[in-house]
Amino acid sequence: MSSGPPGAAEEVEMVPSVVVGYDASQQSATAVRWAAREAARTGSPLLVVHVWGFAHQRTGGAGTSWLGAQVIAGVQAVADEGVAVALEAAPDVHARGSSATAHPRR
Repeated sequence: MSSGPPGAAEEVEMVPSVVVGYDASQQSATAVRWAAREAARTGSPLLVVHVWGFAHQRTGGAGTSWLGAQVIAGVQAVADEGVAVALEAAPDVHARGSSATAHPRR
């Protein structure tokens, strides 16, 4: 329960996360392993992110068809692969993968 005025938002303790990008390259795997060990050292959760995009479209250019859904599932699989790399380096870390579509400059 909040101790502030009525309607005030409750304070939520934010646990800082370690966030790392992964694109299945050796360089990104090295970054994921480092991030996993850092997350384990600090007791922070780890978020492995794979971002992709094409033609500035909301779905990354994959579309909304069955084939588009398969492409998006494949993109998520890259993030999940990054989680597996993290767990090899730091088996006790709380890690999850996330994929997103965005323009490369964002």
